[in-house]
Amino acid sequence: RLPMGYLDKTPMGQLLTRITNDAESVSEIFSMGAVQLLGDILFLIATMIMRFFVNIKLTLYTLTIFPFLFFGLALFRRLSQKAFIRVRSSLSLLNSFLQEYLSGASTVQMSGQVKNSNEKFDDQNQNYLKANKKAVLLDASIYSFVDCMSYITIAVVLLGATSLKFENALQLGVLVA
Repeated sequence: RLPMGYLDKTPMGQLLTRITNDAESVSEIFSMGAVQLLGDILFLIATMIMRFFVNIKLTLYTLTIFPFLFFGLALFRRLSQKAFIRVRSSLSLLNSFLQEYLSGASTVQMSGQVKNSNEKFDDQNQNYLKANKKAVLLDASIYSFVDCMSYITIAVVLLGATSLKFENALQLGVLVA
């Protein structure tokens, strides 16, 4: 529950933006996020169980990268959360400015403040653009990080496989599986 004073002092554009973004976020979580996350977790668990049955040592080589992966993803999650909060906040400010400007456009024009209002809009628009660029860069970096960890895991497994091959404890079919 919000006090009535909050609604009096918060611009309408800011309220609408927050309501719209929050509703979209909740909808996205229920429609795709939760189902995909559950499927990915089940696939990962099933794969690890199968790998333990095929070759325990190779599975342990694979698992050595997990702490780095989890630590990196946790760091990216924190950074991304801050970046997307900045995006949401700057969009909210931009929309509230637009709502106030459009509802009082005639007053702004009569008082000769059009140039000043355009400069304020440009500033807020640039802040929104910068926040979006940072959020997109972080989002893209997560995929690059995961790909890098995947390649490192493959290298670790291949190095481990060569030592197992020299011990005659590994067959090529097991490595491929």
